[in-house]
Amino acid sequence: MPDIIEQENIQQRLHQVNEAFDSGMFVYVRRLLQDMTAYDLALFLESSPAKSRAVLWQLIDAEHHGEVLEELNEEVRKGILQSMRPEKLAAVAEGMDVDDLAEVLRTLPDREYREVLNSMDSQDRSRVETALSYDEDTAWWYHEYGYYHFTPRSEC
Repeated sequence: MPDIIEQENIQQRLHQVNEAFDSGMFVYVRRLLQDMTAYDLALFLESSPAKSRAVLWQLIDAEHHGEVLEELNEEVRKGILQSMRPEKLAAVAEGMDVDDLAEVLRTLPDREYREVLNSMDSQDRSRVETALSYDEDTAWWYHEYGYYHFTPRSEC
């Protein structure tokens, strides 16, 4: 029962955001978006028309951008990343998990990917470059003591 109530509350909030956005009430939209989880924000962006996403992205609190990027599907994430300057993306990257950041960077054109890496501090850049050195289809894990890399066992 609580899940149904929560789902109804989310749907009601999304409806409120859409109505306020369509009415040009951007301050109110920003306030509504602040109360949403990264997952709900991602769903909202994904369900919004492409033309509206850039404005909505600007209305989401910047400290939540990394979390929201992690939740977005690849197509919507690419669209948002294309509108971000490398130094802005580097700032967003500071709060992201290394594996999620590596996934995001893999979707960028090479020039932008390099600019983002160059905008990062040396410690973060080193962690991300290590993560990027592994193939996408292998598992790896970062721990405070270093990286652990796992490869699938070949079947006998």
